[in-house]
Amino acid sequence: MSNSTLNLLSAKPSTEQLYQQWLSEAVRLREEQSGALEDSQAVRLALQQPADLVTRLQTRALFLAKRDGLEGALVQWLKGIKLTRWLLMLLAVLLGIGLSKAALFNQAGTVNVFLACLALLGAHSLSLLIWLISLLNPYRRQSTSGITQAALWLSELFAQRAKQAQLLPALIILLQRQKALVWLSAKYLHLWWLLVLLSCLASFLLMLSTQRYGFAWESTIVNSHAFSGFIQFIGWLPHSLGFPQPSTELIQRSGELASFVEADRHTWAYWLVGLVVVYGVLPRAVLSLISHSIATRRLKNLALDPHLPVWLELHERLMPRQTQVVDAAPDTIHLQPVHAQPQFELNATRSALTSLEINPKRPWPPSVTVPYLGALDSRAQRHLILDQLSQQPLQRLLVACDPSSSIDRGTLNLLADLTQFCSELKVWLLPATDQIHYDSARLEDWSKRLTQQQIAFTSAHDALQWLETPHA
Repeated sequence: MSNSTLNLLSAKPSTEQLYQQWLSEAVRLREEQSGALEDSQAVRLALQQPADLVTRLQTRALFLAKRDGLEGALVQWLKGIKLTRWLLMLLAVLLGIGLSKAALFNQAGTVNVFLACLALLGAHSLSLLIWLISLLNPYRRQSTSGITQAALWLSELFAQRAKQAQLLPALIILLQRQKALVWLSAKYLHLWWLLVLLSCLASFLLMLSTQRYGFAWESTIVNSHAFSGFIQFIGWLPHSLGFPQPSTELIQRSGELASFVEADRHTWAYWLVGLVVVYGVLPRAVLSLISHSIATRRLKNLALDPHLPVWLELHERLMPRQTQVVDAAPDTIHLQPVHAQPQFELNATRSALTSLEINPKRPWPPSVTVPYLGALDSRAQRHLILDQLSQQPLQRLLVACDPSSSIDRGTLNLLADLTQFCSELKVWLLPATDQIHYDSARLEDWSKRLTQQQIAFTSAHDALQWLETPHA
């Protein structure tokens, strides 16, 4: 990935590896849906890597992702994730405050204990039960939680300017491959509910500290003995951890009339706090740690699958079966210089001149003391020059262009390919002549497009001087 992307993400090595595999999977999906991409330069770079199929597949995919804008789309997508995270955290805090207010909703200062328990733990318990059922159900083992689905939907919404639609399905497919999706979504689900419960607990304690509440229980069909048994049952575990437990007498007394005795109010209040801590906060904290541990372990095992349909077709190109050299290439590349000058060895000069779509009315090529690689007009010429440069990269490369022709995406992609094989690249926008005319708007368009791509250019006559000047 590019430096700008890594700076934005502040990615650790393991995280960077995940992003690289994510982009590779997105490229595979794109080719699966839309057909093979033009990848001659990508394959050329991949073949320079060690003879490992997965490494070469990933090198090719990352080059295509950067060239076609998928890397930038990923940056936008991750910005959406960050914004979504803050929105979900805000939602969790507001929900927690709402639950605490619902638990202490009262008439004349009296709180119904049963309704308070339901408000504090009802939604959390239902969510936990649904998660456990989905975890045990083999047909839904790879499904994401509602919170995770909402996060993915929101992040895609905020990244709607990203043109590529393969990022989200690529992430899901990649995580499902090692069965990491269910545990990663579980981790964020439990963390979200943990924040809900902590904010609920904090708001609950604040309200208890600033207002006076009496506690009672009311029921038409449940008798006091059954309710007392229920209270004793659910309060046993918190009581064993140090939280107070209402006595049978207190429970029966609260069923007849709300108790405003200070000791009774403290007992009921801390009993409710104990329920939230023991049955809410602790389970979510433990489950989030377990999910994090399992997800981390499975994410470490993520790897590209070279046997998937799209990548199967690339095996021969990326891992050629040639076992012996039939026609060995020379140690150095000999280029035909201008005006029958002696041949130059590229590794000695480290600079060269090339041209792109020069007007035939223009005298060309000029006399220079560096090798002239030839024109980049046809596909065959481009492949030949790129192959040569991939073997022996340059220090400086000057690309002469005629502004009388228009600059298009293909030209920009070619210039981007050339930058891979030279330390310094500069585009020479040739001046108008008596026979070659072009308006200032055409030159301005070239300048604008090159500036957007951060490609250096000049229209001055000292371009050749820059090329021929000795450099370290």
